Formats: sequence, C-alpha cells, structure tokens
Amino acid sequence: MTPFDADEFQQLLRTKWLGRQFVYMQCVGSTNDVAEQIASGEAPNGTLVLAETQLSGRGRFGRIWFSPERTGIYASLIIRPPFLPKDMLMLTIATAVGVCEGLRNSTSLPVMVKWVNDLVLGGKKIGGILIETKASARGVEFAIVGIGVNVNTEAKSFPKELRSVATSLKEFSGRYFQRERLLASTLAHLEHSYEVLLSGGFEKLRERYCQLHFAQGKLVEVTIDSESIVGVVKGLDEKGALILQLKDGVETTIISGTVRLLE
Repeated sequence: MTPFDADEFQQLLRTKWLGRQFVYMQCVGSTNDVAEQIASGEAPNGTLVLAETQLSGRGRFGRIWFSPERTGIYASLIIRPPFLPKDMLMLTIATAVGVCEGLRNSTSLPVMVKWVNDLVLGGKKIGGILIETKASARGVEFAIVGIGVNVNTEAKSFPKELRSVATSLKEFSGRYFQRERLLASTLAHLEHSYEVLLSGGFEKLRERYCQLHFAQGKLVEVTIDSESIVGVVKGLDEKGALILQLKDGVETTIISGTVRLLE
C-alpha cells in the first residue's frame, strides 16, 4: 500500500486551525496516547497526530482497534474545549457528524452513524471515534479525539471474528481511496461541526445526527454492562443521550451502551 503523503495532505487541507499542527509517525502504540503526552505540554488546540499503524489501538470499553499498516486513517486530535465534563457527550455527537459528513462528501458513499460513536456502511462498521479527556474542577483541560477509519483494508486481512461485523470503504465500493483527500475533507467538516457547537448550535448538530443515524425510528437493543433495554430510537436529548421509547410507550434516556439493530 502507498504511504501517506504528508506534503500532499497539507496542500489539500482547507481548515483554519484544525490539523494545522501535524505530527506524522510510522508506528505507535496508540495515537491517543501520543496526543495525550504532547497535550500535557504546549501543543496547540487542533494539533493532529497521525500514524501508519498502531500496535495498541483501542476503541470504547478497551476494545482493540485493528490498525493494519498504510490501509486506514489512525488519527488523534487535541481539542481544548470550554466545556465541563458533563457536556462532553455533545462533543462526541459533533465529532461523529463532522467525520460522517467528511467521509460522505469525499467518497459519495452512504456512511451513517451508530450511537454513539461508530461509523457504519451497509450495516457494518467502517470507523469509530474515541474521546478521552483530562479534566479538573475548573473544567476540561483537553480532549483527545481519536478517529479510526478502515479505508483500503482488504476483507481477508480482518481477523475472522471481525469479518461479519466490519468492512472498509474499499471493500464496500470496490474502489481505492486516497487517504490524504479523505482526511483533509474529514477535518474540514469536523472543524465546521466544532464551530457550530461552540456557537451554541448543538440543536442543529443533534438534528443532523438523527438524520444520519442508521437506527433512527427502528427497534434496537441497547446493552449496558450485563443488562439490556429494547426500544425504538426516537432521537437524542439536549445533551446527546439516546432516547428510546419502550414497549409500554414510556421514553427513557441512555448515556452509555452498545446499540444493536433488531429489525
């Protein structure tokens, strides 16, 4: 596979601040870990860490993120948001909208979101978002926004346990994609989403998220630890929590869990 061309990426980048400071590495344990280390120093808001492969990439709940060399986007962004920890779910929603819109725009593929931080295509996972924060009583010092996308990964290279649930942009479409162009487009849309959020426009992001949600209006099972809840997805509340309508018509909100489509 072709190595990532950092010079071409920077020429394609159209953001004002997001990704303008750029750290490119061949192999890391985790881009989130590298970003956290430099965020504790003087790394500016919007700094991007990108690697060709990760040895210990991770997703939510400590799950391993499969990161084969030169086939995907494995990136982390340093964001210094003026939020309290209780508001960070809104940052996740804004990030999911931005990444999804960026991929749809640059590939013309019907990429969707799955609450809260997955990206799906044809019912299979093609990407994910992991946001980790350092906070104090004064608020969030910084957030590390990890983004993983299966771009040109071959089906045969996925571990057997992932082949039924994961795919890549290339496997779905039969086309090879230029990672530099995809990442530049993603960051441009992501920057726009962040600026909408910072200007008080979460309602607009929430509405768009629901339009992009693969299970909106459908019956799902949400697993929370060892328990599960079944209901119809009605949307998101004012903080980004998932609203489910249960069998008896009562609505409940969920702030964390794994969603599985039942219909």
